[in-house]
Amino acid sequence: MLRKKLAQRLQEAEEAIEAVNAKCSSLEKTKQRLQGEVEDLMADVERANAQAACLDKKQRCFDKVTKTFCWLIVPDSHNKLLLPTINSKDATST
Repeated sequence: MLRKKLAQRLQEAEEAIEAVNAKCSSLEKTKQRLQGEVEDLMADVERANAQAACLDKKQRCFDKVTKTFCWLIVPDSHNKLLLPTINSKDATST
């Protein structure tokens, strides 16, 4: 009788181990998939940051050209009126 109970408990323990191993395997696969997704997202972020830096540089150049253009086209009396607007734009972009 004791031997039968021990055999049954051993069988239950082996089944529990198999279930835990299956769950562990499943979690490992999920972990690998998620790590791949994180790496892809990190690459996307790096590309977006590079693109944002490039666009920021282009914006600064455009602002500089616009400021120069205003000085060339607009008479001096109007420049005094436009200067606060242009300078405030430069201050916010830095």
